[in-house]
Amino acid sequence: MIRHLLWDLDGTLIDSYPAIAGAYQEAAAELGYRMITDEVYALAKVSLTTCITELARCAGADKARMSEACQKAYAAVDPAVQPVMPFAREVLAAVCARGGCNVIVTHRERASTTALLAAHRLTGYFSGIIAGDDGYPRKHDPAAYLAALARYQLDPCETMAVGDRAVDVLGARAAGLVSFLYGRDPLGAAPEYLADDYAELLALIAL
Repeated sequence: MIRHLLWDLDGTLIDSYPAIAGAYQEAAAELGYRMITDEVYALAKVSLTTCITELARCAGADKARMSEACQKAYAAVDPAVQPVMPFAREVLAAVCARGGCNVIVTHRERASTTALLAAHRLTGYFSGIIAGDDGYPRKHDPAAYLAALARYQLDPCETMAVGDRAVDVLGARAAGLVSFLYGRDPLGAAPEYLADDYAELLALIAL
């Protein structure tokens, strides 16, 4: 029985990548390089570091300057245009109703994570956050997942990782967890569960 969920944030709980891509595209344009949003989106889905590095290279700009411009542009984006994924709130509520825990495990920094959760009134659904500035290696390393299990005393046999990228699946597997991949699996990460509709996750945790 699955009682606890470890949630990735961007692209999993919150549909933030379109806003991130738009902001980074704007920042790159200000530094003299224009790239279509779909290309920026694809790079951001690999990782934000990869995206910034590539934008800086293409623009012939200093990476630190590009990073600062991207962060500034994204910070100005209204949380309202970064919606909660459909049915995700219902899944969170169902976990809490059954006495389980929801925990965020994200590469995003804690301040930005808490602000986004608060803006969407999601804070109360979560027992805690493992954030990017907590010092753990990035997924697919399992350290952040293992830290969540230990900190919140979660039984791995009752815990599932929810993510939208192969690194989420690989990190979960290395931590001894089953995983639910939201969206597609283009890299063949082979999660235990795969769907593009959280109604399916809602049905799964009800078993």
